[in-house]
Amino acid sequence: MNTITLDKSLLTNVGLIDEQHRELITRINKLHDAMKEGKGREVVQSTLNFLVSYVVKHFTDEESFMEKYECPIKDVNKKAHKDFVEKLKDFESKQARGEVLLSLEIYNDLSKWVINHIKTIDTKMAAYVK
Repeated sequence: MNTITLDKSLLTNVGLIDEQHRELITRINKLHDAMKEGKGREVVQSTLNFLVSYVVKHFTDEESFMEKYECPIKDVNKKAHKDFVEKLKDFESKQARGEVLLSLEIYNDLSKWVINHIKTIDTKMAAYVK
């Protein structure tokens, strides 16, 4: 299992959005690093707390760009964002109920979603924002 690298395939060429993606990826990678050190469970809650608050700002910014530049996939993007927030809330609920959340499961879900979302939706925004 490798950490996520913000390579060219994940760049939108929209400065603010790429910066925010970099921060999201950094936080998800911190969970990965903690797992390697045997501290994944300790970092799960702080990762979820960060993501729940940070994605609200990030998704708002991204949706504003898509709206402003009339990106045709803006509705698909909003739906994907809504689904991701629900996934985070589900993780949080399980954590609050004391269910054992595997840091590996969370890392895999988060990293796959972020990579897929950026590659299939966010990178398409660049053509409209220029």
